[in-house]
Amino acid sequence: MQNQPPYIQVVKEIGQNNPKVFKEEKVYAGIDEVGVSSIAGSLVCSVVILPANHTISRLPIDSKVLHDNSITEMAQEIEKQALYYAILAVSPQDVDKQVQKKGMLKLQKIIWRKAIETVRQWFPDIPIVLDGKHTVNDMRFISPIIGADRTHDAVSASAILSKYWCDEELREEGKKYPHYLLAKHKGYPTTEHLDKIRQYGTTSFHRPMMTEKALEKPQDIRTFTLSDMEKSLRKAGEYLKEDSSLANESTLPFLRQMWKQVIQQKTLPSEKQQRFTMNVCREVIKNQKRKTKKQTS
Repeated sequence: MQNQPPYIQVVKEIGQNNPKVFKEEKVYAGIDEVGVSSIAGSLVCSVVILPANHTISRLPIDSKVLHDNSITEMAQEIEKQALYYAILAVSPQDVDKQVQKKGMLKLQKIIWRKAIETVRQWFPDIPIVLDGKHTVNDMRFISPIIGADRTHDAVSASAILSKYWCDEELREEGKKYPHYLLAKHKGYPTTEHLDKIRQYGTTSFHRPMMTEKALEKPQDIRTFTLSDMEKSLRKAGEYLKEDSSLANESTLPFLRQMWKQVIQQKTLPSEKQQRFTMNVCREVIKNQKRKTKKQTS
């Protein structure tokens, strides 16, 4: 393994030299990370190898559509069934320093490289699937796939493990600093989180420079009215009733949940859920327009 920056820590690794990996056909390792846009908490990246016959029926699924309890349950099941997994982390302070020096994308690529080299200590040249369009230069058998966390079981599993580890860390910190509500907003720059920082200042668990930038530009963090969300959900729901393939299958349960909360219960979800819901609705409407244009051309 090449020398890697000391600020990346392998915090957990299970399954080194597992002989079952060598017996699997079409085996690959999935990699995904959590905490890129947070202003508090670590950047966490996981690499996972799953057996082809695993019994985690909900995989693949986008971790963003899962509630905390589901994240916990699935992470525990992934840890039980994975042939190998490793969890890597960069502390909040080191994330902030490295983003200032290199930018977030460069830091992501560095932690991906470390994850790849960690798993390939034991399983040389195992194919790697990354979520997204970027890759790691000078390494073989790397496949970057946009939306891989929704289409590839091991990538989905790595996202869920990363999310679980990151959220657990935030929950523990939240016990020390209860007034920040870290367990609620998960370190993201929500309006509520920024208001708490203005009121109480930052903690050692915040990323100083990234927090400062978020405070300077709160207008970039958009929330939606109940009317906005109802309109988008009704329009998307109308199209999905005729053709459910307009949305990714893994997001449909989440949309049903948002429909119940927004339209039936008349309550707004969290800011993160608002943004994700509106993005999915826009994608459904865009796909319907493409479909209509194709049919009429």
